Amino acid sequence: MRMLGNSITRFFQPPPSGEDQRWLTISLSLLVAIIAVASIAMHLFDREMLYVLAREDGPYEDFEAAAYFLAAFSLLYVLAARGVRNVWVLGIAVLFFLVGGEEISWGQRIFAVGTPEAMREINVQGETNLHNIDGLHQVVRALSLLILWGLFVAIPVATRIRPTAKLVRALRLPVANWGCALAVVVATAFMIVPRLLQHPNFYLDEVGEL
Repeated sequence: MRMLGNSITRFFQPPPSGEDQRWLTISLSLLVAIIAVASIAMHLFDREMLYVLAREDGPYEDFEAAAYFLAAFSLLYVLAARGVRNVWVLGIAVLFFLVGGEEISWGQRIFAVGTPEAMREINVQGETNLHNIDGLHQVVRALSLLILWGLFVAIPVATRIRPTAKLVRALRLPVANWGCALAVVVATAFMIVPRLLQHPNFYLDEVGEL
């Protein structure tokens, strides 16, 4: 647990001048590359397999929810056991927990809980969650991308610019590893490129969410 705590704590510190964070960037980048390349290959040559993996409540979605829960509880561990006092980290932990819960509709299928009729009528997938409410789901997707770009791309970039680096330090903003920035860029491409080509694809959206 101490090793996990040290790794997570380093993960949310400004990149040091040494090499102790390179393994994080490399491992995250490899993970993103494997998922992206494998998904593109399936999209081109074996779409049935992609549909099995990226279907609603499929392995991709389950893994995504599990990753958000793991991130949330890891950050809470940092706060509780490692002595980190940072309201931003607490906010991110709560945000990740909410996203994980929303992704699995708060466990309604796991526990075989039906959707209330009022929610079924306004939810585009007939589920008990907020992010799929009709008329709201596209706004939620856009807002989610904006938040992710802010947390994992804009803030790390800001640390490389002297005036904004001072602001990041003054506000005690957590600074994610560059592998996270790569993940957000690749995820956005999976969602945006098919739309630019006039071929939006639900399954590629799920890859992007993962």
